[in-house]
Amino acid sequence: MAERESDEIVARILGAMSEEERARVLAALASYLPARWQELVLREAEYLMDPSRLRIRIIEDPLTAHNLNMIIAAVTDLHTRCWLIEQYRLADLMNYAQTHDIRFMQEANLRIVGLSYASPALIDFLVGSASIAGTATLALALKTAIDAVVQAPLRFRATQLQNQKEALEQKVREQEAQQAQQIAAQKAETENKAALQEQQLAQQKAQADLERQTILLDLTKQQIEIERQQLQVDKQRLELEKDRVKIVLEIAKTMVGQLQPNTDVGIGEMLMVSLVPSLLQLATSDGLELAWLAPQKDNEKEKPSENA
Repeated sequence: MAERESDEIVARILGAMSEEERARVLAALASYLPARWQELVLREAEYLMDPSRLRIRIIEDPLTAHNLNMIIAAVTDLHTRCWLIEQYRLADLMNYAQTHDIRFMQEANLRIVGLSYASPALIDFLVGSASIAGTATLALALKTAIDAVVQAPLRFRATQLQNQKEALEQKVREQEAQQAQQIAAQKAETENKAALQEQQLAQQKAQADLERQTILLDLTKQQIEIERQQLQVDKQRLELEKDRVKIVLEIAKTMVGQLQPNTDVGIGEMLMVSLVPSLLQLATSDGLELAWLAPQKDNEKEKPSENA
């Protein structure tokens, strides 16, 4: 137990650092770490020194094939577009944007060189270009995109409000049924009684109706408030989608500046637009983030490639 807790503490500390800080710490403390961390330190140091590697983590439990496939497809598509931009093959970029011709993906040759498929999934991609500088630039652009595009959506708040609304509606139905049962029981008990008793029943019924109306009024006010909040969430979601497009355009602008810093304004805007579909697809994925590789659990398996 103590060993597992110490592993988690070290993982959290290192995970909170930048790559540069983590590299310095690992280099300074490598000889002092427990034996079970030695392989991790070597692998992490190798990763930090290799600018061509892109590591992502998918925090989804359980890990679904749909989400995994969507994320890999989005990363592959974004890599292909960035690779064509870095190569300044504008005609091929426009061709790929319209046709999604698989030969461009094959030529860009994004490879998976490490995979830990137990949730959360960890995937190492190997990015390649015509030069070392181009490879580093391409990897930096992809890291910039993934780090910036992942946002916390409002769907959790919307789901909470929907659950509250459904619970309130159920409470109204239960209250109405309870009042109906009470009135029926009171009426059955006083059917054979004198007029005074009937009058009392009428008074009780009136009182029960008044109480029921008061309760329903209070519940209606609560329901109206929840619906008002739901409308506010819907409005915020619409504004979020608008803001998401604005943010994606800013991310695309940053990426184009990294990939082709000297391009003119007109071509730069065209390149920005070409990146938007992939960025929006990444933004709708679940649990995607940049990550470093923590120690694997017993039930995790890593599948390194032959070239890893």
